Amino acid sequence: MRWLFENPLANMPGPAFLGLFGALLAGAVVILRVMAARIEEGDDSRPLPIPHEIDPYQIAFLRGGDTEVIRTALVDLVEQGRIIRVEKTGFGKILANSQIQWEVADPTDTGADLSPIQRTLLQTFAIPKNLDTVFQPDIRSKVHEHTKPFRDWVEKENLEVDPERRSQMTKLFFVCMVGIGGLGIYKLASAFMNQRTNVVFLIGMMLFGMIIISACAKHRKLTQRGQKFLRELQIALGSIQSLRFAQQNPAHTLSGIGNASIPLMAMGVFGGSALQGSDYDPIYQSYRKSAVTGSGCSSFSYSSCGSSSDTDSGSGCGSGSGCGGCGGGSGCGGGRPHVGSRNTRHGGA
Repeated sequence: MRWLFENPLANMPGPAFLGLFGALLAGAVVILRVMAARIEEGDDSRPLPIPHEIDPYQIAFLRGGDTEVIRTALVDLVEQGRIIRVEKTGFGKILANSQIQWEVADPTDTGADLSPIQRTLLQTFAIPKNLDTVFQPDIRSKVHEHTKPFRDWVEKENLEVDPERRSQMTKLFFVCMVGIGGLGIYKLASAFMNQRTNVVFLIGMMLFGMIIISACAKHRKLTQRGQKFLRELQIALGSIQSLRFAQQNPAHTLSGIGNASIPLMAMGVFGGSALQGSDYDPIYQSYRKSAVTGSGCSSFSYSSCGSSSDTDSGSGCGSGSGCGGCGGGSGCGGGRPHVGSRNTRHGGA
């Protein structure tokens, strides 16, 4: 045991050890970034063309999984007038400003003409509730049963990082953390055993190393193919990225959109942030509250180390998990796709 703290590594001078520590940390960072780029590359790099008919539910799932499908379905139900905001008066109106509640417009509405996803959410609002109620585990599990076609599409088109590769990244992250952290702790222990107290720089480098490793182990949920597809789609539909702008400037709204709903398409393609300041701002505010409390998973932006961040926030070091997508192109560049009609956009049927 004594040899453990009297070997050359334990007695290495501070500057030399910090140099070694820094070199190992740099190597870990390079390995993590190369690994992250490799798993994002996926098995198919061919660009996925924008479809002739766009399903906003499908794109919402690509951006943020079941969570965004739920949010998109709620916008659809509110737009159809099937779910309405509960009007309050007096003291109840003051409370409503902090807790906006919603309920079905017609208590006898069974939702027979709706998709299973929409019908599940409609039944949830038989009595007034906050929108974040739909993110409870039992409701999410019911919705999850009906999003299998979306999961199959994402897997078939190689749009999302393979779970097995994501698991490999997580293991590599922990190896790097244990290796760098363990080396630093060992040197601290040996310094104290040898009655050395000038360890401030070592502690600082350890903390910096943990932070940089955590940051660089993160990766996007989508493959490069999925990122490019979503980015091009968002660029093509950039004029509805702000629903408020689209409502105030109808001349700038996409032409050829047919019977499709602009609010639904904006929500599906861009997420809840597109609703801000529009007629659907109460929904946006409710989504923000659910994101802050954590009941609605993540909010409207996804981030990853070494790249830009846009749509749904990633969580978990090295796993890239979360409910997110990528991209966030604005403007009206790119082609203008024809959007599917209202009777083809209920998703999950």
